[in-house]
Amino acid sequence: MVLPEMSTTKSSTLLTAKLAGVRGKRLGLALGTGVAWLAVATVTLLGMGMMVDWKWDLPYGGRQALLAMDALVLLLIAARHIARPLIGQADDETVALQVEQARPEFRSRLIASTQLSGRQIPAGTSRGFVAALLNETEKMALSVNFKAIVPGDACAVATVL
Repeated sequence: MVLPEMSTTKSSTLLTAKLAGVRGKRLGLALGTGVAWLAVATVTLLGMGMMVDWKWDLPYGGRQALLAMDALVLLLIAARHIARPLIGQADDETVALQVEQARPEFRSRLIASTQLSGRQIPAGTSRGFVAALLNETEKMALSVNFKAIVPGDACAVATVL
């Protein structure tokens, strides 16, 4: 019995670059938001600490405890808003699905193209069909700004604060 040979398709550089752009914008906004929240929290926590120390004239140990709590809060903010986006970036398929949800005119072409490009074609799938799908998706993607699906509201709010 001879097994059917599985061939691979070439990867679409256009789609890969556009999806990487979305990932980059999302990462930049997440890091900007994290830095802005760190600045807001630092000023707020140190200001509140100074007011508490002025009001009750805390002993040295009390000031150390207050500073340790401030450091813990800032560490938690840094872990959530800076480290998590750096570590847990979405893959191409997840980003393609998000683009498709925001731009329904792709009608599952983008996710299918992402899943089939640069990989082995499943047995029984026409290589010509996959190539036509990639070409059509690339033509559709040329005029679409993928980065527009990334909202910058959270970063704007944190920066204004």
